[in-house]
Amino acid sequence: MRALRPGSHVEGLYADPAWDILLDLYIREKSGVQTSITSACIAARAPSTTALRYISRLCREQLLERQPDAVDRRRHWLVLNRDMAASLDAYMAAIKTAFSALAADMPTDADFMKVVQTVRTACGLMRTAEAALRRMEGRFGREWSDAAEGCDAA
Repeated sequence: MRALRPGSHVEGLYADPAWDILLDLYIREKSGVQTSITSACIAARAPSTTALRYISRLCREQLLERQPDAVDRRRHWLVLNRDMAASLDAYMAAIKTAFSALAADMPTDADFMKVVQTVRTACGLMRTAEAALRRMEGRFGREWSDAAEGCDAA
């Protein structure tokens, strides 16, 4: 999945803080929520200076854009570049496809229960066969057991 990350050709860009910032922005934009630089720093789960360094780099690489707040000139909003947003859409679609394919190949609960029942039946048959062998040994002695072992070779 890491190889599918959009823009992975940019060296060192997908360190966890940068990736966390991109994913947080993606989720927030899909939810219709604006993201301040402070919120992005929190999403990075790294020290503020580290997060700010990654935000600056993401902006330099033109994956993010800073937009001034119309109401509060001290604040800027971060938004994904249009191409980056489209790349993340494609990445999420690829993940969804991959997981859907995995889920399609998984046995259903009913299939699993059939296997469990088959194993239980086989174990029951083994116990019955072992009990019968012990009875035969008791009745006919060790020769019966030796003869039964010869059947394995056949």
